[in-house]
Amino acid sequence: MRWLSMSFNKWALTPVFQGVFLDFGHLKRPVQRASSRLGWPKATTVTSALSVGLFSATIAANARPLSSPPPPQTSHLSQIEKIAVFGKDNRQVLNRQKRGVGNKVGLLYDRAARSVCSAFCVAPNVVATAAHCLSAGRGGRNARLNRFTFQLPIRGRMRQTRIAGAQRGLAALNVTTGTDHLRLRPPIDAARDWAFVRLEKNICRYGHFKLSRKKMDDVLRLARQDKIYQTAFHRDFGNWKLAIDTGCPVARSFPGTSWRTVQSDFRSASRLVLHKCDTAGASSGSPLLVDGANGPEVVAINVGTYLRAKMIMQNGRVMKKMASKTIANTGVHAAPLYARLQNFLAAPALTHKRQVEELQERLAAAGFYRGKIDGLYGARMRFAIESYERTMALPVTGLATVRLLQQFRQQDAVSEFAPTSPVKKTRTNPSVDLRKARHQRTRSATAKTLE
Repeated sequence: MRWLSMSFNKWALTPVFQGVFLDFGHLKRPVQRASSRLGWPKATTVTSALSVGLFSATIAANARPLSSPPPPQTSHLSQIEKIAVFGKDNRQVLNRQKRGVGNKVGLLYDRAARSVCSAFCVAPNVVATAAHCLSAGRGGRNARLNRFTFQLPIRGRMRQTRIAGAQRGLAALNVTTGTDHLRLRPPIDAARDWAFVRLEKNICRYGHFKLSRKKMDDVLRLARQDKIYQTAFHRDFGNWKLAIDTGCPVARSFPGTSWRTVQSDFRSASRLVLHKCDTAGASSGSPLLVDGANGPEVVAINVGTYLRAKMIMQNGRVMKKMASKTIANTGVHAAPLYARLQNFLAAPALTHKRQVEELQERLAAAGFYRGKIDGLYGARMRFAIESYERTMALPVTGLATVRLLQQFRQQDAVSEFAPTSPVKKTRTNPSVDLRKARHQRTRSATAKTLE
């Protein structure tokens, strides 16, 4: 806990520190910090709280399956909260000038969990999104990922496909994320809220975005020139039509919130793009774009919103949340993800459960894996692979790939057919051996004479 300031009044001693308030679209729940152990006897007013909106939307209970995008009922539109609209709502239906963008941005959804996010193509069979979009719903990580579907509008029709390996229960092998467990307390690791997902079909064959390698200073300069724009689906906009917001401001600090404060609230804040594109539910995982020499390039992945709120706490519990102020939206800078994507594209995943079991056995024999040999790819196996890759001076990916398994097999083959160590032969001196033989004959002759 970092104390920002201390103030006194006639009612109670009021410490001011940083708290967290999470905003998942229309679902809100406070994350409390235990302050009762500090011994404050009365209600404590907490200011400068941090609020992170992760923009994952829940589909209405009466919504139709997403094979045709389900528009929210008109009567419900007034009840849907616009999570981060800065002044005038600048979102518009994608125009003809940017129509080429429309077949590269789709919806990633889990019908069982009734959750939906935006996602965009980065290869013919790979999409990018926010990591937290893949953690919605019940069940283990493997079970959740097997349920997801990606849907993309192509030439007026909605095409869809599942995550690769889902039919065999191995979708987790085809997903790589910045983190499996997003830290939601300061310092929040929103910069790790990214994911790449390999799909069963080449649904993005009509085009995909390139991840820009532009540095943050270049992104800030382009934003000052009104060249940054966002395309996303929003739960409250246009009956699930793709929206665009152009001229999005991007900055390091904002009125009342300095860059130093941002750095204290977020881990790896330098990898965050704080922007003011207008957003709402389901926009998580959408791209922030700039037009490059060869078409639109992704400069950031939109993942959340950054707010400051006042809360009243007593005995470590949030009693009341006061008015909050939206500071900006948060995006993950794309440039540091470029190498991650290239490694992911170059490493085909294992396709059978028995292969996963074999890799687990080999990692365990090498002393890197201590989990069950169950053929499931989880956090322990990912950690074991990362440890092995570091030890072997390989690019750290944590992926269970065909290449990695082949490497283990080749090591076994080399050790199996390697020649055994030759027996060391001692060189002999013929003259010495001859003297020894003569001496032995002399001793034998002397013994016979004495007899």
